[in-house]
Amino acid sequence: MEQATIGKNGEILVPDELRERYHLEPNVSVRLVETRVGILIIPLAGAPSEELLRELADWQELGLQAWEQFPYENA
Repeated sequence: MEQATIGKNGEILVPDELRERYHLEPNVSVRLVETRVGILIIPLAGAPSEELLRELADWQELGLQAWEQFPYENA
């Protein structure tokens, strides 16, 4: 698990390892999804990484139960 600090202007410095794993380059857009327990940051960069594809497949297997984790998401 990684840890970060929110800067004065709301910026979050993502550790190098995570930026490399999720192909996060400067000016790449991300989606912020509010859940019951926190905020997910989902990269919207080019092709999804293999790790992200596996994670999405796991969520799809959960079906409708998974959506209960996202009560604040209205999109």
